[in-house]
Amino acid sequence: MVKMLVIITLSMVGVFIFSYIKVIFGKIKEYFRVNKILFVAWSVMFVGIAVFSQQVGQVTNVAAIDSSSRNQLLAMFLAGVLSILLCNKYYAYNKAFSLPLILLFLYGLSGILTSIFSPTPMLSAYKATLVIVDVLLAASAIKILDGKADMRLYLANIVYGILAVFLIGSLIGIFIRPHDALLPSGGAIGVILFGTFPVLNANELGFLAAVLAIVSFTRSLKFKGRVKNRPLWLAIMTLALVVVFLAQSRTAIVSFVFAAGFILWFAPGYRKYTVIPIVLLFFSIIFVASVGDVTELSVVSSGAEYLQRGQEESGLRSIKGRANAWTGIGLEMFFDNPLIGHGFDAGVRYGGAEYGIKTHMHNSYFQVLANSGLLGFIPWFIFIIMVSVYITKNFRRNLKNSVDIASNAHIEVMAVLLVILLRSITGSVMVNHSWAGMLLLALFVYCVLNKNPIPAFNQNQPDNLKKKNIKQEQGVTVTLR
Repeated sequence: MVKMLVIITLSMVGVFIFSYIKVIFGKIKEYFRVNKILFVAWSVMFVGIAVFSQQVGQVTNVAAIDSSSRNQLLAMFLAGVLSILLCNKYYAYNKAFSLPLILLFLYGLSGILTSIFSPTPMLSAYKATLVIVDVLLAASAIKILDGKADMRLYLANIVYGILAVFLIGSLIGIFIRPHDALLPSGGAIGVILFGTFPVLNANELGFLAAVLAIVSFTRSLKFKGRVKNRPLWLAIMTLALVVVFLAQSRTAIVSFVFAAGFILWFAPGYRKYTVIPIVLLFFSIIFVASVGDVTELSVVSSGAEYLQRGQEESGLRSIKGRANAWTGIGLEMFFDNPLIGHGFDAGVRYGGAEYGIKTHMHNSYFQVLANSGLLGFIPWFIFIIMVSVYITKNFRRNLKNSVDIASNAHIEVMAVLLVILLRSITGSVMVNHSWAGMLLLALFVYCVLNKNPIPAFNQNQPDNLKKKNIKQEQGVTVTLR
C-alpha cells in the first residue's frame, strides 16, 4: 500500500514538473543571474547540512574525519569563503547588519569563545562558526537584494526549491534503499518514512514537508483572478502531505493543520473554510491525548494508533516525559553552569549522559540554556523574539495597507513562522546552523526588504496585474513581478 501510494505521488509530481520544466528552469536561471555567488553560497550552506555518504545525521567529531564529515566540511568551507567575499564586495559589514543579525552573530561568537570548555571543543567551534557564516550571508543578501521588489523571497524560494528535491529524494529512496527508508513500527501503517537522499530522521523530514506543504497550499489559493502555476503548486502540496503522512511526525501534522487554518482565516474569501482545519486540529489533539488510553471508539482508536507510531506510551505521557526533561534535566544542567553552559551544541549530546539524557532535550529553548548558558541564550532568544515581532508587524501592516488583495506573501511568511515556532517547542531546532535557522533568516531578510507598506511580493499574481502593480519605493519606481 505504501509503495503504491508513493508510485502514484511520484508519477503525478513527475508529470507536472515535466509540464512546467521551462518555468522551473527559467526561475532558476533568473535567480542565478541576480547574484551567482549568493545563490551558490546559500544553496551550499543549506544542502551541506545533508551531505552524508553514510546513514548518520551530524558531523560528530571534527578530529575524526570520515567520508560523511569530510564532504560536509568541504561544503561549509566553500560557503564560508563565499560569504566573506560577498560581505567584502558589498560592504555588508556596516550597511546591512541590523540588531537581530548582530545578536545572532554574538550567539555564534560566544559559542566559539566558550568552545574550550566543551566536551568536544573542535565540534563546538565548528558549529558556532557556521552560525556566523549564516549571518554573513543574510547581511549580504539584504545589501544585494535591496531595491529588488520581486526578489524579497529570494532566499526563502531557494530553500523551498531544495526542500522539494529533498522530499522527492525521500520517496525515491524507498525503492533504492528500502531498509533505510522504511523502518518497521507497530503503528497503523507498519512503517515510518526516513529520509535517505538526503539522510533525515522522521521528525526532521516531517517538519520540512510541513513547511513546503504550507507554502504550496498558500500559493495554490485563488486570492484574486487566475492563480499562476496552480496545478504545479497543488502537485507539490500533495507530495509534501504524502511525506508528512508517511513520516508520522505529530508536530508536523498539528503545525500544518494549525497554519492552514490561519491561512484560511486571513485569506480573502476563504474564511468560511476555516472550520475544516479547526475540526482536524481538534481531532488531532484528541488523538495525541488518547494514544494508549482510548480504544472504545474505532475512529479515535485508529487515529491514536497512527500517531502512536508503535510507541508504548501515550501522547500525554510522552509530552509529560518531555516536560519533565525540560524542567528537570534542562534546568539542572543550566544551574550547574549558568553562565557559559556545557558546550555550544555539544553539551547535551556529549555531556548529558550523567544527567540521564543521551541526545537532545526535544526543546530548543532548554537545549540552548543547557548548552550555551546565559551568555549564549540571551542573544539567541532575543533574536528569535525580534524576528518574530518583525514578521508579525510585517503581516499586520500588509494586511491593513495592501491595495492589491492578491498580495499574499505576508500570510505565507507568517504561517511558516508558526510552523517553525511550534517545531521549536518539541524539537531542538535553530540551536545551531540548521534548516529551521536558515529558513528563519530567509523570512527575516524578506521582512527587512519589505519594510515599506507596499503590497507584498505575490508568487501567484495574475498576468494581467503584473504591469498595474507599480509603486514608489524610496523614490524609485519598481514593478512587482
